Amino acid sequence: MTILEQENGSEENYVLMNVETVCKNIKQNINGRSTMPKVIPRRGIASFPTMSCSAWRGSSTEARKNNEYGIMIVMEKELRQITDHLLLCGSFLRDIGLFHGKMGIVVTLYMYAEKHNDKLLEEYAWDLFQQVYDSIHADMPFGLENGLVGIGYGTTLLYKHGIVDCDLNEVLTDVDSKIMERDPRRMKDLSVRTGVAGLIRYLNLRQSTDRPLTTFDGQFLSDLQVAAELMTTGYKDLGIMDIIEQPSFAINEYAEHPIGIDGGCAYYILKHALK
Repeated sequence: MTILEQENGSEENYVLMNVETVCKNIKQNINGRSTMPKVIPRRGIASFPTMSCSAWRGSSTEARKNNEYGIMIVMEKELRQITDHLLLCGSFLRDIGLFHGKMGIVVTLYMYAEKHNDKLLEEYAWDLFQQVYDSIHADMPFGLENGLVGIGYGTTLLYKHGIVDCDLNEVLTDVDSKIMERDPRRMKDLSVRTGVAGLIRYLNLRQSTDRPLTTFDGQFLSDLQVAAELMTTGYKDLGIMDIIEQPSFAINEYAEHPIGIDGGCAYYILKHALK
């Protein structure tokens, strides 16, 4: 560690001085054997106006506000860059699921477009939404992470936020019919991502809307309740941001990493949009 020492008696010329040397000089000064070198700001103390303590506090607060504003500007720029990245890469995803695929990108872009009133982005999200539904097939996985339950969950989430206006029972009738082909009583997987807990979260979200749930029959719901009672851990109905994982990389490193909402760069956009 070093500090500035005045050199050759000039007010403008300074040299770096080791802290150990300063301490030695202090001791020598105390013993009366030498004088302490003068340490002053580069332009001299006289050039700075006298300020009260309250003025210093005000200046610090103002500086902090300016710094926070600057951070917000940088963050917004990076979020917009990630959004452009999603626009470029979203259509090329083969995975149409919620956590790592197109359905998650659809939710993210729609939420961001709604927050910033971006009509062009809404149109692109709609096109990508159609690609998701056109790509649903009979052999799709079941779960919330990358399957039919995730398609239903993402669609319902958009409806609940007022972003899409549709009849959920009509739009999701085929998806829900495929889900009901599984017998909840025989399902061994009770997890959120791929099993029973994820299905329960989807149905809870559906039932929280203003539309009655008619695509699941009473027997299926009763069997699901039996399966839910077998869970050894207490059930807690979490939101989407509490289920997915935060990326392990910084926001400005998005280009070299996955783009999904679970551990990918779309996570940053979705988190911003849901604030």
